[in-house]
Amino acid sequence: TFWATRRALQTMLSARWGRVINISSVEGKHGKAVFAPYTAAKHAINGMTKSVAREVGTSGITVNAICPGLVITDIIRQNGPATAATMGMTFDEMVAMFSKDSAVERPVTVPEVAALAVLLVVSETSTDTTTTTIVMPTRLETPSASEIAHSSAAPAQAEATAVRRPPLIAGRNTERRRK
Repeated sequence: TFWATRRALQTMLSARWGRVINISSVEGKHGKAVFAPYTAAKHAINGMTKSVAREVGTSGITVNAICPGLVITDIIRQNGPATAATMGMTFDEMVAMFSKDSAVERPVTVPEVAALAVLLVVSETSTDTTTTTIVMPTRLETPSASEIAHSSAAPAQAEATAVRRPPLIAGRNTERRRK
């Protein structure tokens, strides 16, 4: 995620437009037993998403993370039974456990994740949606008023941040390209 974002930003910064959409997980907002490495990785994606959004937000680039609950993919079908056994349950019991946390009480589908990604790219309001970690449908966490208020930097604050130090993720000479 880091290297792909860094590479994509090179083109986006020169164009002064772009959309970075990272795929994280609801586990990046909280965690479950047995998933410490996965949870840590997803927390890292969410933190990076927020930092990069602050670095490039005044350049016409939005940066968001989609945090779906359980999505039954090929890798889940392949590795899920062993993970479930580690948790002392069957694969179906594990799916049910993750699904009960979802507002829709079922796994999220790949087309649902894709639809949200498309919405973030093409929506007329997508230019105002940045630094957001969007949880797909879950009832475990509702953003606090503080999280909502700080979900995007005020333009003056973001610009001041950009002037004080060069963005870390965008690579060298970013400040020169912005001017």
